[in-house]
Amino acid sequence: MKKLFFLSFFLFISFFCISCGGSEKKPVRPAEPSDTEAVDTDTVPDTDQTDPDSTSNCGNKEIEEGEICDGTAMECSEINPEYSGGIALCKADCTGWDESTCKTADPDDPGDDIDTSSVFSFGPYQVNPIDVKSGDGSAPRDFKIYEPTGAEGNIPVVHFLHGFMYKIAYYDDFLTQLASHGFVVVSSQSDHAMINGDTTIVEAEKLATFLNWLKQNLQSKVSVTVDVEHFGISGHSRGGKVTNRLLNSDPSMATSFFGVDPVDSAPPFSGFVGASDPESLSDMVQFKGESMFLGTEFGPQKKLGTSCAPDGDNSAHFYSSYPAPSRHIIAAGVGHADMVDPADVNSCGMYCSSCASSGNTELNQQFIAYIGGLMTAFFNATLKGQTQYEALLDDVSKHPFQTTLADHKSYEEAIEIGDPLGEVTVSDKPSGFDGIFFDGPGEDEAIIFYPGASIEPAAYSSIMTMLAERGIDGFIIKMPVDMAVLGQSKADDIYKKYPSYKKYYLSGHSMGGAMIANYAAKTSNKVNGLFMLAAYPTENLTAADYPILFIYGSEDGVLNRDKLATGLTLTPASAVNYEIPGGNHAYFGNYGEQDGDGKATISPITQQKITVREILNLIR
Repeated sequence: MKKLFFLSFFLFISFFCISCGGSEKKPVRPAEPSDTEAVDTDTVPDTDQTDPDSTSNCGNKEIEEGEICDGTAMECSEINPEYSGGIALCKADCTGWDESTCKTADPDDPGDDIDTSSVFSFGPYQVNPIDVKSGDGSAPRDFKIYEPTGAEGNIPVVHFLHGFMYKIAYYDDFLTQLASHGFVVVSSQSDHAMINGDTTIVEAEKLATFLNWLKQNLQSKVSVTVDVEHFGISGHSRGGKVTNRLLNSDPSMATSFFGVDPVDSAPPFSGFVGASDPESLSDMVQFKGESMFLGTEFGPQKKLGTSCAPDGDNSAHFYSSYPAPSRHIIAAGVGHADMVDPADVNSCGMYCSSCASSGNTELNQQFIAYIGGLMTAFFNATLKGQTQYEALLDDVSKHPFQTTLADHKSYEEAIEIGDPLGEVTVSDKPSGFDGIFFDGPGEDEAIIFYPGASIEPAAYSSIMTMLAERGIDGFIIKMPVDMAVLGQSKADDIYKKYPSYKKYYLSGHSMGGAMIANYAAKTSNKVNGLFMLAAYPTENLTAADYPILFIYGSEDGVLNRDKLATGLTLTPASAVNYEIPGGNHAYFGNYGEQDGDGKATISPITQQKITVREILNLIR
């Protein structure tokens, strides 16, 4: 898998000095409803603009002649005091404001007349910030509550977790904006350290302890009525990774999950610790609730040798790993730290300055308001059941911010693979071979799996877990330098060390599939089935008397179809050739997108379930 490049110690010390200093924190909630401090409007077109032929700038959207100028927002109350909430969008010709987008409806009314775009500005409630220290009422950690003053009824709760070495205060603006729309928002502080700090595994355990405490004690801290049965969860950067680990250990912890530029790799400048922090998405995602992930255009870009949201480990990886329903948006012109409140950038120091960013305070402020709006719309839909916000989330042309990508996967057809027969014990340090052992309830059958080139074994944990749950124990072999071509005979280790199984199946992905197929051609008396995932043999298997499966995705941009056709001629006529509709090359595992691959129209878990179903259909 991908490895982050860490800067030298000298460069680390140089950047560390940047963290000195700070600035006075500005208020995050306007004192009056007309105060638009949270959404910068200095860059909006003048309302007396009369030259539609010139290029205009709506927010971060460049507007050419004839294009719709729908990107800039202004509080409706600034245009007409009769409008109590919401925003207006600039007219199609950029000559003024379209007041028809302003509504007088109650923002909490779930009716169809809600102006859903009002989420991009502050809502109707003043927000009362409450700081709670660790130990106060047995609180396990420091945290901050954003309480919507006067909100009536049962108020859903949203928890937010910060990024590596970030502070709660850095996110005050968009969390306050979210709370102002009728949510009790809680932001808690993790204990991060540059040296000998907790891994995200330990962090997730501590977060679980805190959230269980919070659900029992939050009501005593606020005056509104909290509804912890409708509980949203969110996190930025490392906070997204920790949240994923939490949801994998206890999927019932939350109703829905919103990731703010989440990152699954170790953060920059943490390599001095020397301890590994394994990726969380290598394991199958257990959470079944609705999810949404917001990425940034500049997040993957390197600055002085490091990337704060690297390709393959950022929001795209989370989105590809999570089941439907899920959404993914990438915001244009901003980077991984552009969601930090402008007043806190100096305090953030190297943890902000080391990330590629917009370098534009006004755009930074607009992005913060955009995050608050997306979170509000998402949690309105998933926690309050106000489904009209789903249309706003899916139509980025109505958003006051430019995007480079917007994707949405809906519920998919259930894939029937049968009920699990029991639990699975996973060992990454098994006896007798280098790799991962999946020990399920079965005793008679086992599958030996070769990973694809440069892919770590854990990326295939999802398929192997599902098979082990249904009685087929699994062995994923760790290859020399992650290249199966250098370890074609590694399956011998399993036959020698684990001789008690009555049936052994062989499988592999891509290069691993080709190598294990060629191994099978040399050891036919040891094989009870061969399953090639986006792979084909190069040696003759026509005499094989066991089931053979070729399985690959219709959108696979890596698999050589001509060589696949040739490989089919090297197997018996009974071999099954199965193309997964909407699948691609990478989604047999959980390792992110792959260069040259096609865009899948199904989720990884769906492709993996189809694979398990076809394997079981062939041998059961």
